[in-house]
Amino acid sequence: MIQERAMLAAVHISIWTAVKHDRGVSRDVAERNGAPMSAGRYNKQLLRGADKLDELRTLAGQVRQYFYKITLPWTDEGYRLLPANLYFDLTARMREFEAQFEQGVEAFLAIYPQYIEQVRPELNGLFREEDYPKAEKLRRKFGVKLEVLPIPPATTFACRCRPRSRRASPARSTRMSASRWCVEPRICGAGCTMWSRTWWTG
Repeated sequence: MIQERAMLAAVHISIWTAVKHDRGVSRDVAERNGAPMSAGRYNKQLLRGADKLDELRTLAGQVRQYFYKITLPWTDEGYRLLPANLYFDLTARMREFEAQFEQGVEAFLAIYPQYIEQVRPELNGLFREEDYPKAEKLRRKFGVKLEVLPIPPATTFACRCRPRSRRASPARSTRMSASRWCVEPRICGAGCTMWSRTWWTG
């Protein structure tokens, strides 16, 4: 059964965007041009040249890349299929990523006040002290979390990959068929190659 050989996994990553919608400027621009407020919005870049924040974004990309590499698509909500024999590899690697991420957050917060002063003259009249969260509140805007769940029995399926007939019509090729047993086209094809290397190993 698939529940014995795989599970569902999702990675949740949060990073402060450092972007603020300035309603006052948006209203002024709209009024000056005789346009409604809904015509556009002005978003301020609160930080410029914040290398430590850029490093966190880069690390977040590396986490996602690793996660996508060892999993397969499952739902539109972000859950992906993880072969059971890769569970310990994933959790160990995620602990490393989480430690790196926490260190990166602390490194960013340590010079956060400097980044604010650095951008103050650049924003000039657009600078607002209240746009910048205090360090403790800002820390809660960052995070990396791995979520692993069992596959519900009702979603069990089997995937038997076969070459698609050239004579098959488009409608027939996309129709679910009990005889073909292929209910997730995204997992067949190249996906089965991955499963042959990982899922059935051992």
